[in-house]
Amino acid sequence: MNIGWHRNPVAEIQGPTEGQDTNEVVDRNNSNIMRYGKYGIAGAAVVVGAGMLISSCIDNKDSGKPEVPTTDQIGENCEDIKLVDVAANSSEYESESFLPRGEIKDAESGQAYILSLFDKNGPLAGNADKASLAAVMATIGTPSHDGEATNPNYNYVDSFNSRMSAYGSEGGQDAATADCNTIYTTLTQLGQYNENWAQIGETVTLASAEREKDNTISGFELQSVVTNSALSGVEVKLRYDAKGLDGFNEVLITEDGKMYLKGVTPHNSTSANGSAEVSSEQPQDQSQENQPENIDYTDEDGNEVSVQTLPNGDKKVTFKDSATGKITVTTLPANG
Repeated sequence: MNIGWHRNPVAEIQGPTEGQDTNEVVDRNNSNIMRYGKYGIAGAAVVVGAGMLISSCIDNKDSGKPEVPTTDQIGENCEDIKLVDVAANSSEYESESFLPRGEIKDAESGQAYILSLFDKNGPLAGNADKASLAAVMATIGTPSHDGEATNPNYNYVDSFNSRMSAYGSEGGQDAATADCNTIYTTLTQLGQYNENWAQIGETVTLASAEREKDNTISGFELQSVVTNSALSGVEVKLRYDAKGLDGFNEVLITEDGKMYLKGVTPHNSTSANGSAEVSSEQPQDQSQENQPENIDYTDEDGNEVSVQTLPNGDKKVTFKDSATGKITVTTLPANG
């Protein structure tokens, strides 16, 4: 089963012309993909006529870097998903994390990390963890589809519990396969590396795992935290070129496998097994003139600019350089 790959449209991937050296083509195509890889996590393309997979994030065994699954392998791993408790392994998972530790230092390693989540050892495909799958669906997969993000009553804990119940019911295998595919296509469209997603002293929300004595994950909790250092990792939010997806509260996946959210306020979210109420932050007046002004655009040089109006009226400007991929975040005072 091939679930497809959202290839970057600006990368020019071509096969060899008659008499042209194949290695030369491979080098050129890899260079193109690496150049444009900053526009998204997905960076793979098939060389036409050469039968070779060229990828900015699939390394060979001699590179010294961890291998990640190919597109076809990910499709097979989603199809053959087995729901086991891989996230109970404390040597790879922090106690609060639904995802494993991994290197996320730049765009390339961010790509590799996201794809590694779908390998045969999970946690989102293959020998997967149902709690990891349910948590990513609750924070990213479900909110980015069917208008759930605009629902003021959307409840992250209820969504997590709903997916956990679905996996344990008749047809649970099919539900897990469908969610695996949904998460894969969503992350590969929307995931980008951000070296400064949250600054020191900023309040964000942690999607925290609740564990049993045997370290298996049994619940989902949202915790409001104040950062003691800048947070970096793979940022997942709606992009201007995303296809078939809705806006939702942005999420950051860090090297320690934690997921942080912005724009979400926990309300007594002490246990995923209780009646905790956890919802998206919504203004009291939903009229158009009272909505925060958020603007995302690409300037004439290809740089990505995002302007977010904060609750106090300040403007948070995020600038992504098209040439270097460097992200700069500046906060402009409301009265400036």
